[in-house]
Amino acid sequence: MQIELVAEGSYRRTLKVTAPAETVKKELDKAYRDLGKRARLRGFRPGKAPRKVLEARFGPQVVSDVASELIQRAYTDGLVQHALEPVSRPRVDRDEDPAPGQDFHFAISVEVKPEVALETYTGVDVVYPKAEVADDEVQRAVEARLQGARRLVEVTDRAVEAGDQVMVELRVKDGDDDVAYEPGTMVQTAGDAWYTGVESLIIGLE
Repeated sequence: MQIELVAEGSYRRTLKVTAPAETVKKELDKAYRDLGKRARLRGFRPGKAPRKVLEARFGPQVVSDVASELIQRAYTDGLVQHALEPVSRPRVDRDEDPAPGQDFHFAISVEVKPEVALETYTGVDVVYPKAEVADDEVQRAVEARLQGARRLVEVTDRAVEAGDQVMVELRVKDGDDDVAYEPGTMVQTAGDAWYTGVESLIIGLE
């Protein structure tokens, strides 16, 4: 078979194929011989049905099978012959069926990896923007890192200092009435969000 490669853009390739009339005849003859051995037709002994009878009964299916065989063979040969590595399913275009005494023409299109040409990738001037970092940004970053690495350690040998976290038993009274009672709550002496002002009563206690 004659297989011509046509490039369509950077990623599509088309195999234009011509199966000579001799090849078509050979494949049709072989298909009918194989069919004649298997076919069981009323009025004929196995393997003795005339070809004209087979053509009248099974012609369209035989022609379709031969076309598929020729297309698959051309596709396989074309990939090897032209070193193609398809990335899509092939698309077949044909306007005719295989027929005795005639060439069989068809085309097979596939997508391949695009060909990319690298140009001007050396000698390019790259401008790096100057990074300016203020002192307060550095300080905030350091403090955030320190905060992330901190851990709680129990201290019992000194009085409470500002910045400590203190576990207390807290009772808030209004006269003789208890407004709130927390038998075990953690107070932030650097500024408690729940009991504002209680820090001043805790700092300095043993």
